[in-house]
Amino acid sequence: MPQFRKEGVRKDPAVREAAMRDAVRNGVDVGTDYASVRAQLHRLGKDGVRAAAQAAGHTPPSDRTIRRWAQQNRIPHERVAEAAQRADRVTRLGGVEAAAQQAGRSPKTVRDWMSNLDRQMRGDAQSAMDSADTADRRSAAGIPVTSSGTPARGAVLFASGDVNVKGSSSSSAYERYRNVLGHSLDVGTTQRIVEAMEAGDEDAARTAAEEFLSTGYAECEGYGPDFGWHFESLDNFQLIW
Repeated sequence: MPQFRKEGVRKDPAVREAAMRDAVRNGVDVGTDYASVRAQLHRLGKDGVRAAAQAAGHTPPSDRTIRRWAQQNRIPHERVAEAAQRADRVTRLGGVEAAAQQAGRSPKTVRDWMSNLDRQMRGDAQSAMDSADTADRRSAAGIPVTSSGTPARGAVLFASGDVNVKGSSSSSAYERYRNVLGHSLDVGTTQRIVEAMEAGDEDAARTAAEEFLSTGYAECEGYGPDFGWHFESLDNFQLIW
């Protein structure tokens, strides 16, 4: 295979970077669609959405308005969006009773939290709810998780693209088209990639993979701007669980 098969892409940094971000975004699912506004509206149903609007002090939306929100994947009113998010979180955790058990609070406290946006869960309860929510969302994306929501094991990486590899800052560069066919990542790298994707930062996710591949695959001395494993293009980037 030629040293670099996509010279045109390589010469245009903007196109190359955008294509790599797309490859990473398409290959790593962290439950973004599962937790989207569109999915929230579907799970809550019309009655649940209207109840959330009332909790936020708004007039219950019509069927047409709910359909528009779903189409746009957005609730334009901040407080209604917050109320819907709270109601959906409780729904995904199994209902009021189950959410209360996970938060270590009474069902009444959870109901009050859903119906009064000025009420906040206290630190330990909020942390427990956040962990349960993270675990649920990641599990829906097929990620094996612990009870706190962290990955239970490292993912397996498949990636294909042009690479530039230097064992050290003083060594010569190795430039080829390479396939990483099922290399196991450690849990720490997997967590970094997942968190980066949840933050919408595909570059950080790719960097985490490059850093691991530098020492755990290519046996470079380390990873930095001038040495280690660097993708120059990506045709594929996928985590398998």
